Amino acid sequence: SLPVSGHSARHAGLSAVEQVTGRQRRVQFQVHMTSAALDGFLAAARERFGGTDAHYWVVPIMGGERLSPPP
Repeated sequence: SLPVSGHSARHAGLSAVEQVTGRQRRVQFQVHMTSAALDGFLAAARERFGGTDAHYWVVPIMGGERLSPPP
């Protein structure tokens, strides 16, 4: 997870500072999973966080692993 700024044309729910700066403090989570696990993960996320203003996007990962084995 990492801190990010969200930008939107909607101002409902923004503090005065957020309205002036044009951004809202958010947290971004990055999850690396197989494509087979995606539907189940999204179903669980919708059930748990469906009433929030959470956004997501899916990006294919061409590869990835550790540069060295774990200790």
